[in-house]
Amino acid sequence: MQKITPYLWFDKEAKEAAEFYNSLFPSSKISNITTLHDMPSEDCDVVSFELSGQTTFCQAFSQ
Repeated sequence: MQKITPYLWFDKEAKEAAEFYNSLFPSSKISNITTLHDMPSEDCDVVSFELSGQTTFCQAFSQ
């Protein structure tokens, strides 16, 4: 069976959202935070994290 990876889109504060979700679920961690600079809508944060073993991504487009 194919595995689905959730992808959450935020206007801003993706890092804060990932930290919040990690505080709610046991065995969770932030895997990686990447900031893409000089994007058309300013800087862009991409955060990958695990919630109880489920890989999840979130992205913020304007900061």
